[in-house]
Amino acid sequence: MEIPREGLREEATAATPYFIIQDGKALLIEKKRGVGEGLFNGPGGKVEGEESPEEAAIREAVEETKVRPEEVEKVSELEFVFGDDPFMFVHVFTADSFSGTPEETEENRMVPNR
Repeated sequence: MEIPREGLREEATAATPYFIIQDGKALLIEKKRGVGEGLFNGPGGKVEGEESPEEAAIREAVEETKVRPEEVEKVSELEFVFGDDPFMFVHVFTADSFSGTPEETEENRMVPNR
């Protein structure tokens, strides 16, 4: 079944995973609750109000890991559609470094990076 692409961005929830890669290692989290509970991912979440996807990605990284990404770059866009429901339109970002020390939060555990 072909899903119409027009209007997908407007109807879907905008979200932002963030992959911070420093010295060849990715900073990952394990979600404690909500969408993705128990799974590993980069920090991220929904775009709020009038903020840009990049602003949302940085805010979410700080909230979920207590670190601030540096040298931010948008690398991809993903569309998640279930049946006829445009579920999420995702803006994917990376950063080459961060400032601060990663910490566990109410929402996430830090994944050990070997």
